Amino acid sequence: MLPFTIPEHVRANEEDIAECYEIHLVGLASDEISGIVLDNRVALEQIHPTYTLALLPLSTGDRLSYEEASFYAEYLSYLHELPAIAVPKQQDFHPGDITFPLDPYPPEDTRLAYLRELIEALEIIDGLRWGPLGGIFSAFPRHDELIYLTPRTNYECVAQELYLYASALRQIDVGAEYLNYYRVIESVSQDNGVSWMQENLPRLKDCEFPIILGCYSTEPYQPVNVVDLMMQRAIDLQREYEEPEELARYLYGLRNGIAHGRRIQHMDIAIGFGEVYRSLFAVKLLARMGIEEKRAGHSI
Repeated sequence: MLPFTIPEHVRANEEDIAECYEIHLVGLASDEISGIVLDNRVALEQIHPTYTLALLPLSTGDRLSYEEASFYAEYLSYLHELPAIAVPKQQDFHPGDITFPLDPYPPEDTRLAYLRELIEALEIIDGLRWGPLGGIFSAFPRHDELIYLTPRTNYECVAQELYLYASALRQIDVGAEYLNYYRVIESVSQDNGVSWMQENLPRLKDCEFPIILGCYSTEPYQPVNVVDLMMQRAIDLQREYEEPEELARYLYGLRNGIAHGRRIQHMDIAIGFGEVYRSLFAVKLLARMGIEEKRAGHSI
């Protein structure tokens, strides 16, 4: 599936264009991503009216690898707070990568069935966060001229952290989501993160995060800054603790409980993860802070 019209700035031949990678940015609420050039290599064009984005090569012979397409998916996931996946092609699978417990499908059918089920799972995750008609608007401003972005230059230094953050956004289980955000903190701090959080928790409320506009299904025409909502929940949690060290050790204790099976005792939906959920937004924003400070070359 390709955009209805190939932009003029895309000079690749038809074969290369036909073989381009696609990204499913599940939950994208707007229909206006176009005219974006990434790293002077690919044009990012939305396939209307879906949440699928095409990575069109600008020049003939300059095809992306799946690893490169996945990096762009994680970059877009991070910018939009949405689950995303770069759609692999048949050659990107190795024998035995996907096994179904029942009928032995032909390889192509197996790939398509796997991707269909995975995308449906991401839609469910997005629906749990925003409701069936909610989502996130484009992170890119409206524009008449081409926008040139350099994700490789600006974000390759935090590629591992982007992967962990994007992986968190693909989790349906709040414990798994929390753990991946905490792994970002461990990655940027290069230790268990307690001292790093103790130092940075007081700075959290003054940190300048980009605006991410979204809407809920109950009020689809009333955009809200989802970062403000997350910040308010993080501040509410901070008010319960007199000292940053106390909260940092609490967040670390939750991490250990999830990773090692201690403290988190209830595995059903009735209760058990409420404690984790109300702490999720502080860890999420700390992870964002860590990514941005590492990316900017700050000492962490």
